[in-house]
Amino acid sequence: MNSNLRRRFTMKLSSWRVLFLIVALVCVNRCATRPIGADASFLDAAKAAGAPIHADDTVTSTSGGETFSAAPITTWERTPATALRNGADIAFVYSSADAEGIPKGYYTLRAVADVTAPGTLNGTVQFIDRQGNVAAKLPATAEVHSMTVPEAASTRRSYVTVTNENGARIIVICCTNGTCWIIVTRRLA
Repeated sequence: MNSNLRRRFTMKLSSWRVLFLIVALVCVNRCATRPIGADASFLDAAKAAGAPIHADDTVTSTSGGETFSAAPITTWERTPATALRNGADIAFVYSSADAEGIPKGYYTLRAVADVTAPGTLNGTVQFIDRQGNVAAKLPATAEVHSMTVPEAASTRRSYVTVTNENGARIIVICCTNGTCWIIVTRRLA
């Protein structure tokens, strides 16, 4: 690869990293989320879906009359980034309103990406309904920091943030396994 092409490729990756950091900082400073713990219906739906979650890490975001709740799936914490090639369940969510072709309801989020090395890459997140069917797919961005599960992963917890801005819902799911996902949905007015 010649040096100009390598420089443009490196700059493109750096731009994605800058975007990721900006979104993460916005979420840390302006998130409309609050850890509330999961209510009984959320816990029951997660259990029925076979989605083990940390109930006390459930966050809920409200905007207008809409409610969106999410919790990271605990098994993702022990899943290496290479498993994303076949899909990995990363979170369990509830949306009280239809958005982006996704009907109101409970879903397991399954992330899929062709991960070959650490860095920023495009992927998709599938919304898996209660019957195990893909209800919708959305494009998403992944930031992979490690191809294997870091040793210190067992001492930390994964987290979710949800921000509602300018008609969009921004979901950031970061895991102790060295992977973060950014999913942007447009809400229907």
